[in-house]
Amino acid sequence: MRLEELEEIMSPEDFKEFEALYFAKEDVYSPQWYILQEMMEKILAKYGVDTPDNPHETEDEEDEEDF
Repeated sequence: MRLEELEEIMSPEDFKEFEALYFAKEDVYSPQWYILQEMMEKILAKYGVDTPDNPHETEDEEDEEDF
C-alpha cells in the first residue's frame, strides 16, 4: 500500500503521525528505529493494514512485479 492510499483511509492526525515516523532519520535496526517501527505498526493496526513494503512505489513498479 502506498502513502497516498494510506492517506485516504487514515484520519488526518494518524496519517501525519505515521508520515513523520516513516520519514524520521534513524539508523536501521537501532533501538530507536525499532521503537519507530512499533509505533507505525500500531497506527496501521488501527486500520487493519500491514506495514507497506514500499509506500513510494508507482503503479508502473507494481505492474512490473506481476510479470
